[in-house]
Amino acid sequence: MTLYLRTMMQTARMLFEAQSVITVRSLGAAGLAHGHDQEETLLMVTEKYAAALQSSSEIWNGLQDGDSPIRIYSRALEPYGTQTEANFRRLVLRQDGQTFGPH
Repeated sequence: MTLYLRTMMQTARMLFEAQSVITVRSLGAAGLAHGHDQEETLLMVTEKYAAALQSSSEIWNGLQDGDSPIRIYSRALEPYGTQTEANFRRLVLRQDGQTFGPH
């Protein structure tokens, strides 16, 4: 699979996971779903900051390495993709048998 196609698939997966996580967190904040607490609210802010720092570092490293624009984009997307995948698994694909639906 070419880098371009793989990166576009990675982008689509990340966007799907991010939208799912946003939905679950919004329902939780409204009291319509399980698993939303103050820790989750803090995570919503702090994880974005950490991913942005990592992404910025990857962009800088890609520029220094002389990578192509698509490779730089792929490197920059990876920290966000890793975070959205972890959130998706934790909030949407819960292992404890709970769903993200009403209490």
